[in-house]
Amino acid sequence: MESDEIQIDLAKYLDIIRRWLWLLILAPILAGAVGFAITLFISPTFEAEADVASVKSFSQLSLSPDYKTLSEAQLTQGLDVSARQKALVAIAHSGDLASTVADELGSTLTPQEHQLASLVAMVTVSADGDLIRIKVQNRDPQKAAKIAEAWANNFAERVNQLYTETPTTSDQVQSQVDQTWQNYQTAEAALTQFVGQNQIDSLSRDIEARQKAIGDLYASQQNLDRLLQDAHSLQDVVSKDPTVSNDLGNRLAMLLLRANAAVLSYSAPVITNPSSVSPNAVASDSSRSMLPIQVQLASGSLSDSSQILPDLQDLIASLEARRKLVESQLSDPSAQAQLLALQKQLEQQTAKRQELTTARDLAWSTYKTMASKLEEVKASQQATGTIVRIAGSAVVPDLPVAPRKSVNTVLAALAGLLVAAAVAFVVEFRDPSLRSSKDVAERLQLPVFQLRESAISQGAGSSSPPQAFYGLWANLFLNSKEPGRMLIVMSPDEDASASVTALNLGIVAAQSGRSVVLVDANAAQPSLDRLFDLSNSRGWSTAFAEEDTNLADYMQATRIKNLTVITSGPAAANLSQALISPRLPSILEAIRSKFDLVIFTCAPLSVAADALPLAKCIGGVLVVITTGSTSREAAAQLKDQLQSVGTNLLGVVAVEGTRVSLLTRLTRRTTRSNPLTNKLDRAPAS
Repeated sequence: MESDEIQIDLAKYLDIIRRWLWLLILAPILAGAVGFAITLFISPTFEAEADVASVKSFSQLSLSPDYKTLSEAQLTQGLDVSARQKALVAIAHSGDLASTVADELGSTLTPQEHQLASLVAMVTVSADGDLIRIKVQNRDPQKAAKIAEAWANNFAERVNQLYTETPTTSDQVQSQVDQTWQNYQTAEAALTQFVGQNQIDSLSRDIEARQKAIGDLYASQQNLDRLLQDAHSLQDVVSKDPTVSNDLGNRLAMLLLRANAAVLSYSAPVITNPSSVSPNAVASDSSRSMLPIQVQLASGSLSDSSQILPDLQDLIASLEARRKLVESQLSDPSAQAQLLALQKQLEQQTAKRQELTTARDLAWSTYKTMASKLEEVKASQQATGTIVRIAGSAVVPDLPVAPRKSVNTVLAALAGLLVAAAVAFVVEFRDPSLRSSKDVAERLQLPVFQLRESAISQGAGSSSPPQAFYGLWANLFLNSKEPGRMLIVMSPDEDASASVTALNLGIVAAQSGRSVVLVDANAAQPSLDRLFDLSNSRGWSTAFAEEDTNLADYMQATRIKNLTVITSGPAAANLSQALISPRLPSILEAIRSKFDLVIFTCAPLSVAADALPLAKCIGGVLVVITTGSTSREAAAQLKDQLQSVGTNLLGVVAVEGTRVSLLTRLTRRTTRSNPLTNKLDRAPAS
């Protein structure tokens, strides 16, 4: 289905091209000739070119040991090279550069060329890789070469100056070096002064002694707890069993030794002012405050329970006293506060030393960097870099670049072809008329019989129909044996093509031996009476006015054998009402009974509605359409009206002209001549 639609569309466009081929050929020829003629009057323009190459011959120098010298490739790594090329093109096409060139050339340029806008308009700058092309157009070839050469030289000088000029001087960097050295000296002096006055070492020793004393107190507390537990256990044993064994005495002696050992291992209490007391003083104070436990045990009393029990009670009391002393020292909040104060003071002293050390190192690093920068600036001032160089000097051109006669001629011809195609398609798609027989078949969905316009013009005044009408007759009636056939030939427009078609079909049918009558039902524009030189005083329009109609009185013989004509008769205002009268079927039946074929021609429905009641009573209607003249709307409306009354549409005769010009299409509806105004050439009478 899609391929069929594509073929139909292509055929439609090819048909349009065929009809407008004369315009599609004539318009490019005329436009090309005009374009060629215009180029003959244009003064020639010459173009000179100078090329500037980006050589990238500089590098960035760095004497600092923390950095290395970078080449151009390393410096541009990761950069947008195209952006740099755009920048170079913008510099080359700037008004500032044009002003410099104008001042340099001086009187070489005309006053108008001295204007910056005019001078810049002559120059075209483009980038081709690393090559900057500077092109200058001027009517004077030597002047074009001079402008291009001066432009390239000034551009190269300007770019090299912008990209290689050192932004700072050695004097500016030297002042920065002196300042960084002074900063280093100040930082070093501050660090030295702090190191000589800080208390970091003494604070560290005091904190260590206090932390050790607290640790000893916790260890003594644990030992005293174990001794008290053993003493209470031994006391329970002695109280329950008065008999004392040697083993019990040994246990008591061992407990006494452990108690003395625990007391002797007790360290000094926390000192309130540790900075004024030495570690030796702490140890002596510890020995004085915790003396060994004195419990008198005689060798003979170890077997006497009455002697052991009091000794155990004295020992337990002494241990509990010592334990309370240790707990009081551990629970003293001032000891922990003093330790935290010492630690905070130590942290502050350490942070201050680190801060001064970092400042000293940073000042030294800055000084070294600035010293290296000073050497770099001194070296860069002695070496000059190059960004661009002249790659090609301007040469005086020999041949002009404009106007290009062949190119302009071709472009003008193409423009003419485009305009002609646009006109053709606009006219085709905006013209409401039916364009071809294919268009008629697509729009009306009826069988289409094609006739050339030449056949209509040749068959209008001749007794010998053109060959095309024989083919039309064969398609319509050759295989039909039905007698008394009736046919209406009509057109949507006021066109003589319908009358000519009816006439020639009648002649062809008469020549085939059939008896034929032509009825001219077009009272508004009668034609058959003039063609056959017959009287039109009585005819179809008067047949309904008489009560006793004798059709033989209205039939007029012609010089063509078997062909009879009923003329239209004078125009009657009441013909439409007469056609819908009860007499119409009887009149038609009377005509049909006398002839093998009855052919009516009638006025278009747009002029009069006579044909509708007539078509309802007749067996077939043949519609004649002139392509390029008959509108789609009129043809569709005629089809709908005929189908609404139940008419049998036999088909459509599409009359196509050989070539219809635009002017003819616009005026043919008002200037179309009527070929039926001439009389039919005389044929031998039967």
